[in-house]
Amino acid sequence: MEPTELRPAERRRARSGKKASHSLLKTWQYWSRVPFIGRWVFGWLLLFASPYTGTLSLRIHRLVAGACRASMGEWWLLRNPFRSIHAAALLNLGEAAGGFAVISWCETQEEQHRAIVTRLEIDYIKKARGVITAVCELDPSKPLLPAGQTRANARVVTDLFDAKGDLVAKTTAVWSIERVPDKRE
Repeated sequence: MEPTELRPAERRRARSGKKASHSLLKTWQYWSRVPFIGRWVFGWLLLFASPYTGTLSLRIHRLVAGACRASMGEWWLLRNPFRSIHAAALLNLGEAAGGFAVISWCETQEEQHRAIVTRLEIDYIKKARGVITAVCELDPSKPLLPAGQTRANARVVTDLFDAKGDLVAKTTAVWSIERVPDKRE
C-alpha cells in the first residue's frame, strides 16, 4: 500500500516509524482491572473489532505477552445436529486464542512486527460440550521471528479443553511474521 493510500494518522505513523497507539495487550491490561464490567467491556470491544469472532461470546481469562487463555460457552447458535459444539466454532476459538498470543508477542517486541494467518488445521479428539477453554502459550525459548530474519513462518498450537479438563481439540495455525522496516532508515 502506497503512503498516499493510507489514512492521515497511518501516514504520520509510517513516517515516524512509531508503533500504533492502540494495543490489544494494553487494552486488556486496562479493562481487565476495572471491577465488575471490565472484562465484559473488553469482550464487546472484541465484538466490534472482529464481528465474526464476536459470535463466540468469547471470554478472555488471561492475556500476557505470548500467552492467552480464553473460553466460550455452548449455546444454540454454536451447536451442530449432533448436540455438540460445531467444528468451525472450535477452530475459530483456537485461532482467536492463538492469534491473541501472537499479537501480544508482536506488541512487546522492540521493533514493530506484523502477523497474518496463512494456514489453519484442527485435530478433533472428542465431542465438545459445555464450556470450552482454549490455552495457547508460546515457547519463550523459540522466538517467532529468529534474530537476523525479516520474515518467518511460525507454527502456533492451541489446546482446547472441556470443563472436565479433557482435551477436545488441538488447533495449529501457521503465522507469517514479518519485521516492519523502520521508515527512517
